[in-house]
Amino acid sequence: MATEDPLLDTIEVLLRRGAVVERLSAQPTPKRELVDGLDVSRSTVDRALREIESVGLAECRDDGVTLTLCGRLAVAEFERFGTRLADRCGVGDAAESVIDDLIATATRRRELLGLLDPPLDKRDLVDELGRSRSTVDRTMRELEVLGVVEYVSEGFVPTEIGHALVREYEAFVERLDGILAASGLLSVLDPDVELDAALLAGAEIVTQKSVAPHIPGTQLAELIREADRLTCVTHAHSHPQAMETVYSLANDGVEMTFVFPAPLLEHVRSLHPDRFQRMFGLPNYETHVVGETPYGLFVVETPNETRVCLLIYNGDNEMKGMISNSSSEAVDWGERIYRTYEDRAEPVTA
Repeated sequence: MATEDPLLDTIEVLLRRGAVVERLSAQPTPKRELVDGLDVSRSTVDRALREIESVGLAECRDDGVTLTLCGRLAVAEFERFGTRLADRCGVGDAAESVIDDLIATATRRRELLGLLDPPLDKRDLVDELGRSRSTVDRTMRELEVLGVVEYVSEGFVPTEIGHALVREYEAFVERLDGILAASGLLSVLDPDVELDAALLAGAEIVTQKSVAPHIPGTQLAELIREADRLTCVTHAHSHPQAMETVYSLANDGVEMTFVFPAPLLEHVRSLHPDRFQRMFGLPNYETHVVGETPYGLFVVETPNETRVCLLIYNGDNEMKGMISNSSSEAVDWGERIYRTYEDRAEPVTA
């Protein structure tokens, strides 16, 4: 049942409908294949798919059911959470149901688990939670059976499994929350595009507005004006001052390396032939070309931080938004993705 909390609803669907979700991918899966593979009724599959689709994890079309990009990332993070939890808790693959029970418990008892360090007795828990003594008794018995808490002389405390559960759950929630916050922009991209939830956890998201369509591009321009170094995978010429900004920075000695998709390279060259030619003579500027790119990617190094920016475009090459993040995991991902493009790109000379 929906709780009006997208995060909790998504976790509940992943737990309850995992058997269906794990059979889906970015490619269409016919409903008949799901029915046959799961050996259940069509109505059971339909109910499961309605739930999965309601939280944005999948899309049902005439040719079958596909995971959305949001869904693919969420499923990957859920699986990652389960694997890490099993490793930390010493639970083998054969006890998958135990992991599901632990995840469900962390979801339902998140508030309570955060209270147990330092120890609290039942009276303290009743006061802190505002629940009845009988409710607290049932809850603590459940947690003890799962091995999440134990009772010591000072009260209830998390076990090693409990500590691992809290740590891994909080990390999972942060990444899943980032995925859901960016779901509107992610829906613009192809479901199988290469992306990592590390970019999304704690990210800043800027979207296009009908009254101010250049907001994402303007914010990017403001950021790169402070850059000491830029490494960029471009996608479209989406801001009227983009070339002006890049040309000015190049002449100021900012180190730049660009990967252009071939059509954009020719477009920019035709618009700014003289400036483009002069930039090739600068020792701090390099250009490479590939066939196509699914998005724009800027890794911007400033005196204060390094930030990765993902620029998302629709099918008409109109920038719909920007996702940016300065966490070390996000920057590592951005730099790795840039290298994969640079490695297969051809250098461009004057």
